[in-house]
Amino acid sequence: MSIPRKGSVQRNKIKDLLMTRAGILLGIMFMAAVPWLFPGLDRDAAAQSTPGKWAVGVRGGAAFFHQDVTEDLSGKTGPIIGGDVLYRFTDIFSLGLDVEWERHNFEVLGLDAGYSTTVSIIPFVQIHPVGTKAILPYASLGVGLNVNA
Repeated sequence: MSIPRKGSVQRNKIKDLLMTRAGILLGIMFMAAVPWLFPGLDRDAAAQSTPGKWAVGVRGGAAFFHQDVTEDLSGKTGPIIGGDVLYRFTDIFSLGLDVEWERHNFEVLGLDAGYSTTVSIIPFVQIHPVGTKAILPYASLGVGLNVNA
């Protein structure tokens, strides 16, 4: 068993930082391209903005480990899967529930230490102050629970 040198820990942190920035940049690029990739979204957005309607969202991707516990512990990028259900009561007010699952593998002193799984359950309120047919800005506030294993 060998203990990683300080330089290798620093290189791993730089690599994780670059991966996080690359993921954010790809996400922004995808969101900017969505209107051209899916031209019918204005009809979907109008349906979601109608009072008395339900909206369901599903998402997935890479979850980046973003906490430093100690220098000897490092986490790997893992999968994340989530979704939400939302009910639109009025033109302005909605209630919803968000559920998310993510998993990270860990290393301690360069050795595999297992994995951690987190499930988040977050009820939330959304306020939609203004909107057009295709663009629906909102403010959201939620308080929830994380269950870690």
